[in-house]
Amino acid sequence: RPVACGGAAARRPLVARHRWEGHDVLIASEAALVQATRRRSYDVVLSLSLEAPLLQLAVCLQSDALYAMGHNYYLPPFGPFKRHPPADGHAELLRRVDCILSPCEHHCAYLRRWGPQQPRLCTRPLWAAKYHYFLDTSVDTSETLPGTSETLPRHLLDSSRRT
Repeated sequence: RPVACGGAAARRPLVARHRWEGHDVLIASEAALVQATRRRSYDVVLSLSLEAPLLQLAVCLQSDALYAMGHNYYLPPFGPFKRHPPADGHAELLRRVDCILSPCEHHCAYLRRWGPQQPRLCTRPLWAAKYHYFLDTSVDTSETLPGTSETLPRHLLDSSRRT
């Protein structure tokens, strides 16, 4: 395990770069990732889960749009199927997301029914929520996430919901 010993190295975050399926992945603690990425700005940040630690990191990043993917019924901090008691601030983190992308309309309705009501969560189905979807060049980009192509409809980017 590398140890920083004073000087500039002591002030830099310990971040490792790992190559996975042709992409660079950063590996570090949450604090180190925030420090390493805080001066960058992104068009879109996509949290791959509704888990509070991932949402905490996602809201720290500067972006034009923030999305989260909801995969199941037990990770949201509300509703009859939640697995754990809600963590402090988890529902508030979800409110900061521009839109939660769900695998189906039923999941969207579940999040709207059991989630915070004021303001109500924005949810949309992401019909192609499958591995490698965002890398597949054969996909019609007019139906992909806003912010990923000039040809996309901008109706999901409602900047009035951003905090």
